[in-house]
Amino acid sequence: MVEGHNGADKRGGAEKQKNIGSYLNYSRFTVFMAAVALVLLVFTAVSTKNSEMTKLHSYALGQLNTYNRNLLDMLNIYETFPKLLSERPTVIEFVRHPGRAANINDYLLRFNDSAGSESTYVMNADGIVIATSNFKKPQSLLGKDLRFREYFRSAIKGMPFRFVAIGVYTKTPGYYVSYPIRSGRQIIGVVVVKYLIQLFTLHNAGHDEIFMLADKNGVIFHSSDKRYTFNSLVKLPDNVLKEIKDIRQYEDIPLLPLPIIKKSQNSGITTVTLGQPAQSKSDNQTEETQYVEARAQNKDAGWTMIFLVSTASVTKDIIIHCSYVLLAMVVVYLIGIFALYRAKSKGTLLSSYNDLLEQKKETETHVKEQEIIKSILNVSLSSDSLEVLLQKILELILLNPWISLQAKGCIFINNEDSGELKIVASQNFREDQLAVCSPLPYGKCLCGRAASTRDIVFSQDDETDEKHTVKYDSIAPHGHYCVPIISGDRLLGVFNVYLNKGHERKKDDDVFLKTIARTIAGVVIRKEAEEKINQSFLIQNVINSILQLSIQFLSLKEYLEKFLELISTVPWLSTKSTGCIFLTGNDPDELEMVVHRGLAPQLLHL
Repeated sequence: MVEGHNGADKRGGAEKQKNIGSYLNYSRFTVFMAAVALVLLVFTAVSTKNSEMTKLHSYALGQLNTYNRNLLDMLNIYETFPKLLSERPTVIEFVRHPGRAANINDYLLRFNDSAGSESTYVMNADGIVIATSNFKKPQSLLGKDLRFREYFRSAIKGMPFRFVAIGVYTKTPGYYVSYPIRSGRQIIGVVVVKYLIQLFTLHNAGHDEIFMLADKNGVIFHSSDKRYTFNSLVKLPDNVLKEIKDIRQYEDIPLLPLPIIKKSQNSGITTVTLGQPAQSKSDNQTEETQYVEARAQNKDAGWTMIFLVSTASVTKDIIIHCSYVLLAMVVVYLIGIFALYRAKSKGTLLSSYNDLLEQKKETETHVKEQEIIKSILNVSLSSDSLEVLLQKILELILLNPWISLQAKGCIFINNEDSGELKIVASQNFREDQLAVCSPLPYGKCLCGRAASTRDIVFSQDDETDEKHTVKYDSIAPHGHYCVPIISGDRLLGVFNVYLNKGHERKKDDDVFLKTIARTIAGVVIRKEAEEKINQSFLIQNVINSILQLSIQFLSLKEYLEKFLELISTVPWLSTKSTGCIFLTGNDPDELEMVVHRGLAPQLLHL
């Protein structure tokens, strides 16, 4: 009996030692994997932060340089107007003999409308406003004494001046440009043109971006985030504040410094943390936002341009990348556990392994989707036309094999006037298919239904789907995802991918495709904004050229020929650069063509 008890004790001891050994193996493996995971997570976080911060800094510098070039061109255009006006004989004669000129205020009103400015006025040598375009308004400057304004004091000495200030009487901030009026060598007055601060708005600034303009003293006179307008970049000395107050540049606004919580620089990248009012009015605390900062100096105007990009996306990217690393380490860890446990629970662990493979597959799919979205965002930053961008984006979308094994699809752009969709990008479409699919009215076929319902339209089989109404020769069996491209309440277009017949619809498909649609919508909106800016610059250039023509010594026919030539350069007015101008002749009931451009000879004899 004693011997039996001893044998049982030995077997129990051996089993216990075996369990302790297994426990130690699992513990050592777990500690090792935890240490490796910690090192990899720290490395991933640091490398991702450095990479994403560098990208943000490059993006901020690119945006700032683009805006700086546009700003210089814009200032050069708008600063020609006061010079032109100061050289007009009508204005010079009026300043010399104010009692002789009639309707000078109406003349300034018409000039102001042409220049796109907020107000235009003429001051005599004593600094009194003797004519103004806003003479009909309650805040009329007519008769006001503005000799204390810096733009007057500089221009009356012969030096043109640019000045940002709040109107003493209008109480609206503006950009003032002054120019001396000369009669011979004598300066007899000053012309001033005031533009609204909205002139400097950066239209393509994103939600997490702030654009600021500061004057020579560091006072922010324009900010895309209105909460920082009329703050100063640094705390202003008392003598500077007194000087600003003496010339009434910003009236009684307290020019408090920006609420900078922290500012640092690392590897040439400056980051700044700004405090801002909390969302809740009852909460006295302030939330803090970190930005990557880029600055540039506009030497001509003496201004500082600041572009801030939130680093929130960097934190998100760090979390995503660390999640990938952590997930990969979990996979490796579980595979190790599987190897340790396989002798005991091979069947159970095999099932877990299959689950892990499925998770890995889903992770790889998600990573691929994120790569496609990032590639689309990178492509969207190029200066290509909208059609070229959409073609590149379509090709990137079709790289994802689970979306379209046929690698076939198209992108429509919406024509809001005609209520039709037009294909602007396609892949593997034949000419006969393009002919029947574009233009496509709302509600017709699957893509038209996606436009009219503004929701994803899915089809497993074109042969059995009654909504698939557009047919063409040699059409192969297939399915569809038709996804509307929407911004706010506005339909911008539809993109369509071809699926293998019988493809099963998945919720993840819808989420990914909607993300793609939102990304494309952002591209379309940005390109539209760029086109509006380009049109605005072109219009101002044409107006400037016409104004310069008006002061040249030309015959009527020469003037009209040059006028027609300028108008013909506006692409959306005259795509073929042809046109003509008629004037009334001896018979007031008939028109006579006096100049023409690009007209066929047979048309001239009709």
